[in-house]
Amino acid sequence: MKTYDKLFKALFIVLTIFVLAILVGVFLLVTLTGAYGDLSHDDRIALSVVGFIVLFVILLYSALGVIVYRDARKLGMNAWMWTLIAIFAPNGVGFIIYLIFRFTEKKKHCSSCGKAVSENFSICPNCGENISGACPECSKAIEKDWKVCPYCRHKLKE
Repeated sequence: MKTYDKLFKALFIVLTIFVLAILVGVFLLVTLTGAYGDLSHDDRIALSVVGFIVLFVILLYSALGVIVYRDARKLGMNAWMWTLIAIFAPNGVGFIIYLIFRFTEKKKHCSSCGKAVSENFSICPNCGENISGACPECSKAIEKDWKVCPYCRHKLKE
């Protein structure tokens, strides 16, 4: 695991624990101080509805985090960083930013394993397959389907 991956994973875990601790603390503060004792029936219903909405939002953001993590990992992006941005940026802005970067980053697929890799990689980081190759004459990066090297005009295929 890369150093940045470990850093973003640790930051994600710390922020998640912090947010959950605040939510549990507020819940315990409300329930243990007896705040429910003075509430009317309508107020208890309203508080229950708010509790369910908070639970729904937490579950929604959790599912969003899982989706972003799996998708970013599949595309070879920094999964922990994008999960962190998608979950903790307010009002879903992080998810929108992720979608913008997801569709603008140029990717190609490895012919051996089929995973998406960055367009400027010469080998696949997943399986080690040579993606672009090199010209035998000038040693510059070329694509496998090219017939002529655009740098030195060496014929590559007949």
